[in-house]
Amino acid sequence: MICAIVRLRPLAVGKVGAFLTGMRSSLEKEPHLTLRFLRQFVERIEAEERDVRLAHVPTLEALGRLVLPLTESPTGSQRRSAEDLLTRMQAVREGFGVRQANVGDG
Repeated sequence: MICAIVRLRPLAVGKVGAFLTGMRSSLEKEPHLTLRFLRQFVERIEAEERDVRLAHVPTLEALGRLVLPLTESPTGSQRRSAEDLLTRMQAVREGFGVRQANVGDG
């Protein structure tokens, strides 16, 4: 719980860039734990009201770019987790008309 609070603190104060930097670092150091955290993050976004989901579309796009390389992981479970997470992120974005092609743009 405390770890999640620390990870979310930058986002809570509007510092999306710092949040993404933290996620990038975490994905490099602890991909399994970070993918699990991001799955929970996306689950919470999915449960939010429309305006909150819409506000997080750019964040989800950026997170998708960070997670995308893990879909080529030699570790099967990590690859499947990354693919599942990208699918869920995309489902939220598609609800607002954002296409799949945006995930890899950068």
